[in-house]
Amino acid sequence: MSKYEFKVISDFDLKLLNYLKKLEVLNLGKKAALNEWQLPVWIRYGKFFVIINEQKEIIGVCQAMRVWDDINTAFIHSFYINKNYRRKKIGKTLLKFVIDYFQSNGLKKIKLTVDSKNMAAMNLYKKAGFEVEHLLKDEYGKGKSRLLMVLTI
Repeated sequence: MSKYEFKVISDFDLKLLNYLKKLEVLNLGKKAALNEWQLPVWIRYGKFFVIINEQKEIIGVCQAMRVWDDINTAFIHSFYINKNYRRKKIGKTLLKFVIDYFQSNGLKKIKLTVDSKNMAAMNLYKKAGFEVEHLLKDEYGKGKSRLLMVLTI
């Protein structure tokens, strides 16, 4: 039996919403964190994956959506592991769950963006089979470029 539990969250209460808001800020910072207006939309209309430890704490999150122009493709918007749980192969475990989920639901590709300076994330995605497609210059504002990565499944 795995020491981790995976869930696809599709509903929430205020306690969970407040907890997720705190996780977002802790792991992504205030500027990038989803808030109480955005989280419900992602939970109800996107895919909101979590990995939970033995103490029933959410220790990792992946938010994804289908690509409007290509229903066979998913886009990972956010992917993070709580800071205290990083470098323990938990990201690899959650990413494998997400890839398997999309593959079992008939999707053919997964896309995501990553900061080229985030070597830990880059290595995780490359080991999972993602390849750099191209640079998205100034994607999040001037000087905030991202690499678009793609995995064919």
